[in-house]
Amino acid sequence: MILIMILVISFVLIYAMPIHVKLEAKRDEQYDTIVIRLQTLYGLLKLKTEIPFINLTIENGKLVIKYKARIKSVKTNRLMQYFNKMMTPQEMENSISLLKRGYRYKSAFIYLLSKTRVRSMKLHLAFGAGDAALTGILAGLSWIVVGSILSILMNRVDTRTEDIAVHPSFDRVFFSLALGCIIHVKMGHIINTVIKMLLIYRRLTIGSRQQGQKMKAKI
Repeated sequence: MILIMILVISFVLIYAMPIHVKLEAKRDEQYDTIVIRLQTLYGLLKLKTEIPFINLTIENGKLVIKYKARIKSVKTNRLMQYFNKMMTPQEMENSISLLKRGYRYKSAFIYLLSKTRVRSMKLHLAFGAGDAALTGILAGLSWIVVGSILSILMNRVDTRTEDIAVHPSFDRVFFSLALGCIIHVKMGHIINTVIKMLLIYRRLTIGSRQQGQKMKAKI
């Protein structure tokens, strides 16, 4: 009886366990990093990871994505070592194919998004094109893009913004981006999402087998 109670309490604690992810991204002349802070196990586990922005380059006439990642904290070096990676067009095609297969689990991802909360969202976008007219046009387009993204996000996720701003500069050429937010989700919702994905996978597998059997029967 005591063992059952311990198991039930442990399951409830794990199911209700919150996960907090703090995202900070900054790109300008001095900084070029994305910092991710993860806190879970009721504050007992804290991780911090620093990832430089992805850079697009052309090498030998081919589009190449380069990025490098490094764990900021020495304690978490076992999780990820400093590395450089190049993504070729073939790898990009494989990634797109993977995303298409992942679309089958759309309902599970929508469920997870509906249970996710985004707080303290901040976005500062500053730039200058060197031409006043062009800078003004880009500023208007930037507001349209930012507004559209926020509208889509708020329709899917419980989101609260704090500071959203676009700062055009008409006297110099530069680009600066600062983005930050805190994402809250519970472990139970992640567990539910995994269960939904497994059920979808099972349904798709059974459907594929039945379709194959029908085709064999026709032959």
